Parts: sequence; C-alpha cells; structure tokens
Amino acid sequence: MSNLDHLLGELRSRGCDADLSGLETAVSGKIAREQALRTAPDPGLKLQLAVVCLALFLGLAVAQISGYGAMAQRLNSEIVVLSDDGALAPSVKLGGGT
Repeated sequence: MSNLDHLLGELRSRGCDADLSGLETAVSGKIAREQALRTAPDPGLKLQLAVVCLALFLGLAVAQISGYGAMAQRLNSEIVVLSDDGALAPSVKLGGGT
C-alpha cells in the first residue's frame, strides 16, 4: 500500500464535519446571479446609440444642405503627384518622383 492509499484511507475513515446539503443550491444561485448581471443591458448603451444616430442625421443633413455628392471624385495618381501637396505622395516619399 502506497502513501497515497494510506492517506486516502485515513480521509475515508474521518467523518464529514461540514453539512453540504445546501451546497448545490447555493452554487446554482450564484451562477444564476452572475448570468443575470452579464445579460443586463449596459445603461450607457442607449445614450451611445442616440449619439450615433444624431451624428448620422446631422452628417446627412449637412451633406444635403451643402450639395455634397455621395461619391467623392476619384483623382488620378498624376494629379496627386503634381498637386501642391505632391511632396507628401507615397511615390515621392519612396524616392520615385523627386
């Protein structure tokens, strides 16, 4: 018989000194409370949603008033390189168009 078998035998011979009858109910209650806290909606979520909707509405209103088109005009790479800020073009930064 190994030392572990001897220790397990001693443990088996001891009586249970704690009442474990309500343990399963207590654990289930704690799990239910934790799940309820996790599924509760964030109180700031409604405010965030309202701010996003307001920003979207204001952006669409300003675009409609100023006559801004939905699609931006596509620029050719030559126009970007030859423009006033052409020094910031990636081709110039990499040494291709000095």
